Amino acid sequence: MKQFYFQTMLAFFGLLLSVQLSAQTVVSGTVIEQSSGDPLIGVNITVKGTVLGTVTDARGNFSLTVRTPPPFTLVVSYIGYAAQQIEITGSQSGLNIALEDQVRMGNEVVISASRVEESIMESPVSIQKMDILAIQQAPAADFYDQIKNLKGVYSSNGSLNFTTLNTRGFAGIANVRFVQLIDGVDMSAPTLNFPTGSIMSFSELDAESVELVPGAASALYGPNAFNGILMMNSRSPFEYQGLSAFAKVGVTNSQAAGQADPYYDFSMRYAKAFNNKFAFKVNFSYMQATDWRANDYTTFRTDVVNPTAFPLGAPNFDGLNTYGDETPIPLPTPIGTIRRTGWREQDILDNNDARTIRGDIGLHYRINDKMELSYAYRIGSGSTVYQGGERYALRDFAQQSHKLELKGANFFARAYMTQTDAGNSYNLTALGAISNESLFPTVRQPGVFAGLPAGGLGNIPGGWAGAYISAFSGLFAPFQIPAGNHAAARAFADAGGVTSLGQLGTPAFVGGLSQQLQGAGIPALQATALANAFATSISGQPRPAAGTPEFNELMNRVRGGLFQTPSAGLPLGGAGFTDNSRLFHGEFNYNFREFIDWADVQVGGNVRRYDLFSNNTVFNESPDGGEAQRITIDEFGVYTQISKRLVNDRLKITASIRYDKNENFAGQVTPRASVVYSAGNDRQHNFRASYQTGFRNPDTQAQFIYFRSSSGILLGGTRANAERYGIMEGGGFNAPANVPNRQRVNLNYVQPEQLQAFEVGYKSTWLNGDLYIDANVYYNIYNNFIAGQPIYSENATTQRGVTLPAGTLFRVSTNVEQEITAGGVGLEASYRLPRNFIVSANADWAQFNVDIPTGSLFEPGFNTPSDRYNFALTNRELFKNFGFAFNYRWQNSLRWESSFGTGVIPAFGTFDAQFSYKVKAIKSVVKLGGTNILGNDYRTNFGGPSIGNMYYLSIRFDQNLN
Repeated sequence: MKQFYFQTMLAFFGLLLSVQLSAQTVVSGTVIEQSSGDPLIGVNITVKGTVLGTVTDARGNFSLTVRTPPPFTLVVSYIGYAAQQIEITGSQSGLNIALEDQVRMGNEVVISASRVEESIMESPVSIQKMDILAIQQAPAADFYDQIKNLKGVYSSNGSLNFTTLNTRGFAGIANVRFVQLIDGVDMSAPTLNFPTGSIMSFSELDAESVELVPGAASALYGPNAFNGILMMNSRSPFEYQGLSAFAKVGVTNSQAAGQADPYYDFSMRYAKAFNNKFAFKVNFSYMQATDWRANDYTTFRTDVVNPTAFPLGAPNFDGLNTYGDETPIPLPTPIGTIRRTGWREQDILDNNDARTIRGDIGLHYRINDKMELSYAYRIGSGSTVYQGGERYALRDFAQQSHKLELKGANFFARAYMTQTDAGNSYNLTALGAISNESLFPTVRQPGVFAGLPAGGLGNIPGGWAGAYISAFSGLFAPFQIPAGNHAAARAFADAGGVTSLGQLGTPAFVGGLSQQLQGAGIPALQATALANAFATSISGQPRPAAGTPEFNELMNRVRGGLFQTPSAGLPLGGAGFTDNSRLFHGEFNYNFREFIDWADVQVGGNVRRYDLFSNNTVFNESPDGGEAQRITIDEFGVYTQISKRLVNDRLKITASIRYDKNENFAGQVTPRASVVYSAGNDRQHNFRASYQTGFRNPDTQAQFIYFRSSSGILLGGTRANAERYGIMEGGGFNAPANVPNRQRVNLNYVQPEQLQAFEVGYKSTWLNGDLYIDANVYYNIYNNFIAGQPIYSENATTQRGVTLPAGTLFRVSTNVEQEITAGGVGLEASYRLPRNFIVSANADWAQFNVDIPTGSLFEPGFNTPSDRYNFALTNRELFKNFGFAFNYRWQNSLRWESSFGTGVIPAFGTFDAQFSYKVKAIKSVVKLGGTNILGNDYRTNFGGPSIGNMYYLSIRFDQNLN
């Protein structure tokens, strides 16, 4: 019986194999360039409606075995050339295919706008695309920085290697309203809640295309695709094979640095396919440079009216890039408010490196003509500085992802995990403040002074503040410290008070102070005791000079400690933080095109889990004390979309709806509807209108953070996190207890943010395809806008066993009651001139409006210039093998609002350029370029670095260079 079963199975599989072999169709041929007749290397040959494809070799030849029975359509495409479709009815060899230069603009195909391939001209919403040629010709050292020149995009630079993209406003360096996908994987760090810029980007060697959808995309992509989505697609190892590499060297220079610094960037890629069934690729890149400097030490951090009215060292000065001077110390008249002396950023940074290390591997297996299974691992690591509510030095920060995906001609299913590691990162604000307190506590209450007459020494606290007050009030005037001099009082306090000024710590000092007290009518024995106690109460360690061994020891000790985690030698904790958080995500999409022909119908959905762990340095993992426990947040979503063509396929109507549920919030429904009408003999005039809705779940920090900052304790606003502190639903005030007529504040627990977006647009080509125009107008309505609201607690509470007294200042994530509106206009035009010149320009105008009640501390943080312009002139072959690209970008001034600081960013313009030359003998391209080559330093965000010039020279080798 077993033998019969075995023989039957062999016969069955043999029959399947014979059927498969008999059904194979072999197609081969050569692809050449029409104008020159030269063979084209790396041309994509794909079978329409399948995952099957191959590329031409070094002689332009290809051979493709197809198991799908004929007839089928062969699609031949190469960037910069017009694609061709060839009907195949059986095995065929010796095909001669000539591709001609792309003569019409606007012929790109995009996917992200509707989750289905469609012409960019007929996209129902605004969309921008950079293809391989645009990426290679970008006049930027890193192509990721070229994205900022697309219509509708505003970028902020927290560091040389930390660029944040923003569309439609309301964002900063930490842009939690924007999604960046690489091959479908969300690159937002689970703890930071925003994409980590170029650290988790990829090299231009592996970049196939970049698609940007500004505005709401929640209906198809879920909660965080609120103000825009960036889809970055890498190259398939089946379609882009061989070895490629580049080396780039250059210099950076800025007025803030006062010197030129070296810049290095190296990258390589190798891909190989075997029998068109299995393929792999590997990428590696390394960038090393000296970072831009954030060294504004003369601007007051929160004064936008008179930003330079307070010189460094003034009594109440809070420097923009100095740390440790953030907290005001209110004192009686005539002294007023004072602050500790801040530490300069350039002194307390352990180094000024900007470093990025990236690598990835991909394994691809084609199960059959219509299904491909792939696995991808990606890791990015580096050192940089980013700015959120504080400024952070990311040191050996790492983020990695694993992805498994099965895709077919009409579906995909993928699962991935991303994980972050903070490495040796630390908080600059905490570093400054804790270093100050470690040397000399701001306040050290001397109980021995109780009972002294009002106005006497009994009103003087101990610690640094006591030293300052004592010196300012003239207590040490007999010891050559002049009364009423803030600079002298600060110097005395920074010097550690009485023990660090020689004779002030001697018996002579105690005796002199005792005599003064006796002169005030205090008995001799009591006066002597008080003098000794006073000297002890205000004495601290001297403030060491930057660069000294004492300074380095102090900074290393505080950097090495964990924030909010007391330890031996660091009773207040340190400046370092932990991040071992993960994100698990699974999603699918299915298109019913094979079963439904009356409309395009697709369904999809996803599940996601955030698995957070910061060891109490960021999240509130153990508010009652004890060992920190991981925090998990689960959510899911499902959606469907239907698209129908009418009026001879000229009218396309699309409608979609999505439902999402997060375990901490009520379910959200987000519909979208759009219409596109294509007019003209060649369908070249396309009019579109859309109504979209979006929503944003509070990010992980807005839900569960507990973080002591310079603007109060940052607190996540979910009931599970905030209820224990008694400040929600009427339990707090808008001002401290000593402020007359303060108001009770009624804050609700945080809920999702909603958006309604209306947009109309027009895309067209004119003059036989040489002129391309894209225009759009949008209007957004935001409700339940999420923001941090300051509130002073009414009652005392505890945190990990430590009492938080009544009047503690919190900055809790909640929703504002005011409706916010924003609108804008975008215009883009590109014109192809004779001799391969292309001139292009885009312009954006944006504004917002909100009625903020008098006395409210809410700052919307639009953080987007109202006017932006880009002008570009390119020619990829001015003459044989030589090309160039120029770009000029300008924006007007803007008011930057954030919990870190509020101020004005002046208007600026930058000019970037690159020249390239092909050396075909060695299959290489040499590029010489520069950024901001004609301008002065500029800043993109308040508190950020001054960005200067960069010049670079690169050589790029590509085995498939034509």
